[in-house]
Amino acid sequence: YWEGEDLWGEETTPGQLRSWLRAEQHKARGNGESESYLLNASTLAKFTLQSPQGTSGTVSDFLWSPETYAIRFLVIHIGGLLSAKKTLLSPLWITALDRRAETLRVELPKEAIEEAPPYQVGEPITPAYEKNIMSHYNALEYKTGASGRRKGL
Repeated sequence: YWEGEDLWGEETTPGQLRSWLRAEQHKARGNGESESYLLNASTLAKFTLQSPQGTSGTVSDFLWSPETYAIRFLVIHIGGLLSAKKTLLSPLWITALDRRAETLRVELPKEAIEEAPPYQVGEPITPAYEKNIMSHYNALEYKTGASGRRKGL
């Protein structure tokens, strides 16, 4: 539900989507309040990013589109206290989400995530920066075969 023309499915707002999901849960479980398919941002901000080579960072924030309420980028914290860096990751590159383990899976090499262009919190995302980060990850498709397409979300 993060990007694209049918951002909220057949619904036109997040509220309508939530109502539809609750109704579907009620049909499936008999109780629409027991568990939601939606995650709030504060919950997701605790998730770790898992690449095929292991933990690549932690989700620390999000950049939203004010027009569509879509998450444009996840802000990923990489490294420890002394070597901390933040970079951006498109939600399109997430291949799986595990609620219990609180992880987001990507099929991108850990090294590529660590070498991604840095992001300074509060700085506007310029077209040049966006092109730079997209070029960084898109170049991987040709080197590694990692398509970055979502699976199972």
